[in-house]
Amino acid sequence: MAELAITRQQLRDYALRGWAYASFFVAAFVLSAYLTFPYDHLRDYIVARVEAAGKGNADSVRLEIGSLRPSFLTGAVLTDVELTRRTASGEGEPSRLHFDEVTARVSPWSVLTRSPRVSMVATVGEGELDASYQQDSEAQHIEAELDALDVGKLGLGSFVGVPLKGRATGTLDFTLATEAVKTVGTLDLKIAGLKIGDGKAKLSLPGLRSGMTLDEIDAGALELTIKAQNGVAEISKLSTDGKDLKINGDGNVRLANPVRRSRPDVVLELQLSDAYKTKSDRNKALFEILAMQPEWQKATGPDGALSLHIAGTVQSLRATAGGARRKR
Repeated sequence: MAELAITRQQLRDYALRGWAYASFFVAAFVLSAYLTFPYDHLRDYIVARVEAAGKGNADSVRLEIGSLRPSFLTGAVLTDVELTRRTASGEGEPSRLHFDEVTARVSPWSVLTRSPRVSMVATVGEGELDASYQQDSEAQHIEAELDALDVGKLGLGSFVGVPLKGRATGTLDFTLATEAVKTVGTLDLKIAGLKIGDGKAKLSLPGLRSGMTLDEIDAGALELTIKAQNGVAEISKLSTDGKDLKINGDGNVRLANPVRRSRPDVVLELQLSDAYKTKSDRNKALFEILAMQPEWQKATGPDGALSLHIAGTVQSLRATAGGARRKR
């Protein structure tokens, strides 16, 4: 009987050995799964799901991902990510967003509580976007911080119909409720070194249905501040201070779900410098032609500033001549 007795020390040794074997097995299994997981198939699955979700809307959506690789256990790194949306009518250029690299991570606990939270860090050029997204049955919450984000490479200009360059810095904190009237949030954005146009793309303006091609415009720094409550996003600041162009604007956006159906009611005053209007023979000819157009004359005030009213929807903006400023 004495030979069969197991000392407390031996029992502890057996337990530790068993724990070590079990831990090694679990670690080896997880590492093996981590290294051999078919990430190419996961990339194709993500693309298919995003494009399938887009088919529920009138517009067509296309997602491209250059590569996908793991990032620790709950994340992934995606490179050359581009999301393109084309309207159902097929009119105009499609809007697009491009990211050089996106590192996304899902909170396991948030998945268990059925309120998934995704955090991501995206790079565009030398700039960075740090954001988080969380969704439940009643709302989607988005927080983001921009640091010198390259708006040209990002593709921001595709949403306004003219090429843009500059570096965007700022913060966004929005809760997009299922009921649009409950949407609240703030946006504080600054784009340094804003350039509009590239000397090739056409800019739509009153009086020229086919648009007009202008030399690149130096708009300086753009500042935009928005506060949303009760389903309306009020623009408290919208201005630029460029040597070629100065903009002042105000108004609001009546929010809708989805956001692309939101309806802006914004008035802009654009003051182009005389130096820019005579910068090249092309500019001189264009502005001489515009000065004779009834719509341009209607939109131009005594000080030479062009007044535009922006309406339509976020998805399909429409600019018309005139519009009284709400505040000075």
